[in-house]
Amino acid sequence: MANINERNPELGLDLATTQRTQKIVNKWIMDRELKSLDIIPQLYAALFNMPSANTVLLSEVLRTTNAYLLGSENTTIHPEMLRTTMYRYTDELDQKLAALPSSPLKHVEDIVHTAAWAYYVFEKIHPFTDGNGRIGRMIVKKILKGAGFRDIIFHDQRWYGNQHSDHLDALSRTDKTGNLSHVELYLLTALRNRYSENLTDVALREEINQVIDKKHQQIANSTEKKGKHEIWLGFPVN
Repeated sequence: MANINERNPELGLDLATTQRTQKIVNKWIMDRELKSLDIIPQLYAALFNMPSANTVLLSEVLRTTNAYLLGSENTTIHPEMLRTTMYRYTDELDQKLAALPSSPLKHVEDIVHTAAWAYYVFEKIHPFTDGNGRIGRMIVKKILKGAGFRDIIFHDQRWYGNQHSDHLDALSRTDKTGNLSHVELYLLTALRNRYSENLTDVALREEINQVIDKKHQQIANSTEKKGKHEIWLGFPVN
């Protein structure tokens, strides 16, 4: 039996924390009526083992200082704008979650686009003092698994002593270009790695590969930087 203090290389968490957060994510996946405005602060509270995790409010856990992201040209959203911005984000996220199909076949691009949008926008808002990357990846898991995909594994090469991180690179490229295809491509590649070379996966694997080729082409054809408001109109104007 694994020691309860053993680290989980996927999220960098101890197993007790992983169990707490995974229980909430699983509940969120199973119950489509749950609201992200309630679930996201619960994930934060579970991540940091806060008391009364089931009743914590978003306003109670939002950061109160500015945050600066490595590789970003600007600070993230000012604390005074966080509450309004997060209310708008969670409302739009819930609308997108409600529209998700229950099976990924023939819907790969739309589902991955939703996951990439949710992940990038959440990380750009950066609502918490700590844990934003981990909670953002839990949101991605909710979207992909809720739409019928297998659970993807986030590998961060920095956990193994390297300087490189594929998912942080994808976020940074999107930040610099305004092209969400970079995050979509990262998620698509992670999904492809979860489907083995067997007959039952052929159609879905082929669709994933087709969308990967499409995203590579979109990136190659993109020569003009887009503003972040083309990804989400809810970003406050600086």
